[in-house]
Amino acid sequence: MTKLDEIIHKSNTARTDNRTAAEQQVADWLDRYNFGYLQNQPLAFYDGKSHHIRTPAFWLPQNNNVIIDVTAEPESAHHLRQLYDNNGFDNIVLIPQDMTCSSWPYDLYQQIIGYPLEQPYPYQTRVHNYK
Repeated sequence: MTKLDEIIHKSNTARTDNRTAAEQQVADWLDRYNFGYLQNQPLAFYDGKSHHIRTPAFWLPQNNNVIIDVTAEPESAHHLRQLYDNNGFDNIVLIPQDMTCSSWPYDLYQQIIGYPLEQPYPYQTRVHNYK
């Protein structure tokens, strides 16, 4: 096991109780397909004026450093996409409404890997009342 694998394993086993329902859905999905990820890992970003520390919900260092973040507001999602894009991170920013469609697991897989799942994904989409 490499040092990065050890860090990811520790991160994945140290579950936090402060996840939103949408973040928990993404975490369950990442675990199901054995994607190694770091959760709430502080990363430095530059917004054109100053540096900021941001902790995206999930960072996949073994999959092209993809960042997956979940936010409740579409305006915030747009801002986060721009911030991550401007700092060179491939990113997927979801809002809970993105996860009400039954195809979201397929879409997420294709965005991370670059090609679609070849077999049906037996996943029940849980619809939550987000406020």
